Amino acid sequence: RTTDPCPIRASPNDVRNPRQALQRVAGSLAVTRAFGDAYLKDKAASFEPFCTHVPYITAHPEVAHRELDGTEHLLVLATDGLWEFVTVDELPGLLPHRGARRKHRRSGATQPCTPSEELVLAALRHAAGRQKMTADELEGLQLGPRRRRVHDDTSVLVVDLSASPPPPPG
Repeated sequence: RTTDPCPIRASPNDVRNPRQALQRVAGSLAVTRAFGDAYLKDKAASFEPFCTHVPYITAHPEVAHRELDGTEHLLVLATDGLWEFVTVDELPGLLPHRGARRKHRRSGATQPCTPSEELVLAALRHAAGRQKMTADELEGLQLGPRRRRVHDDTSVLVVDLSASPPPPPG
């Protein structure tokens, strides 16, 4: 991890309105390009002003390991776009009951509720609430810098552990 106290910031060369400046790793790198830029990963490949606080990015994921005891029902894998707004303690109240249905917000058609969709919607509602707007208003914002300042990309995968076959004996 970097020692830079402010690793995500606008570029000093950004000539646009500073309030709308693209936030970059070390004020240099748009995150969508982060995987190939060695100067932000390795001191030997770096240069001023970046080399002081390398590494800014890494290809090594943070991984946690936990033994399951058989009482778990779901596994939720999600990006920070969810965890910024939803705590682990809130998850049970946000997940739909099996077989639940809801009206699609745009089409009005009734459809099954998937746990992943419900958690993404919960994150959007929280993000909208922080901005004193509704989730519909948030979704109505054009994709781009203004919407990006309200919420991050959010990906959620929910695995139903109760549907897993039992482990083989022995």
